Amino acid sequence: MLLPSHYMANFHGYEWLIGTDRALDPSQLFLVATELFGNGHSSSPSNTPEPYHGPPLPGNDDPRQCLKRYTSYSQRN
Repeated sequence: MLLPSHYMANFHGYEWLIGTDRALDPSQLFLVATELFGNGHSSSPSNTPEPYHGPPLPGNDDPRQCLKRYTSYSQRN
C-alpha cells in the first residue's frame, strides 16, 4: 500500500495507524511510506543547489512520482 505523506507533514503522520492490531498491519500489508516533494524533508529545485536541483515539477506530479517509485521498487523485489 502506497502512503504518500499529506501536505505539511512527513511519513511519521501515519505512525498512529501502523502496527499490529491497527488499521495498517505490516504483517498483513506491504507498506511504502513516501515524502511529498517540497515538504521540507525532501530535495526540490527550490532548496537544492545546481547541478542537483533537477527539473521543476508541477504539484500534481507528486502522486505520479510516488507510483513510479513504488512500481520500480516492487518490480525489483
